Amino acid sequence: MRRSLAFGLMVLVAAVAGAVPPEATTRRLEAALESLEKDNFAGSYRLTTRAVVAKPDGSDRKDTLDVLDIRQQRGAEPEVVVVSATANGEDVAAKRREQLARQQAVKAKKKSKEKEEDNSISASMRLPLGKDLALFEFGPTREEGGALVASFAPRPSARKEKDLTQGTLAWDEVSGDPLWLEATYFDPPTGVKELAMRFEIARQGEVLYLRRTTTKGVGGMLWIKRTFDLEMTITDLVPASQ
Repeated sequence: MRRSLAFGLMVLVAAVAGAVPPEATTRRLEAALESLEKDNFAGSYRLTTRAVVAKPDGSDRKDTLDVLDIRQQRGAEPEVVVVSATANGEDVAAKRREQLARQQAVKAKKKSKEKEEDNSISASMRLPLGKDLALFEFGPTREEGGALVASFAPRPSARKEKDLTQGTLAWDEVSGDPLWLEATYFDPPTGVKELAMRFEIARQGEVLYLRRTTTKGVGGMLWIKRTFDLEMTITDLVPASQ
């Protein structure tokens, strides 16, 4: 009897150790990353963006802080109000408003978007979500303060795919809601030396959304490499009444 009980406990522990996030968790995470897009959300929120871009030695530093109030109707372009904007401590709100007006005019005429600044860095990441979920495998699940946490990495058979990531996913043990995901490139693409992202998820009523995103890394080509540290935070989210 004792041996049977011990065997049963061993099986239970092994099952928990090898568990993967529930299907509902990855599905909700995928939806949360897109929940505030214009076709999915009606309401208002405040977006605060802090960014620091510099050369790897710390010189040529540009430190910006932008606060935007956003109101949108489902399916329509959002109404954006520049609350404040600074660059290296200087008030540049008027310049931001002019840039925003030009961007909105371009969209209204259905022309191509304005060219990004020369020091901007663009990269895409493939996460263990949706159709890409099958490309990843999860490690043992552990408990941390009421949350379940598991690491992930590309399956050996998928490691030749581009833009794959490795990292950690956490979800609520009771509700199954995703809490946060951290990811780095498994094999960084050309132009990206380092890149680490963290996505933090929150719930406001029925809306599960991306509350905070941080991006840190080093990228660029040859002698124009830049370090970057970006934080985007959503606050004061108010979904429109149904």
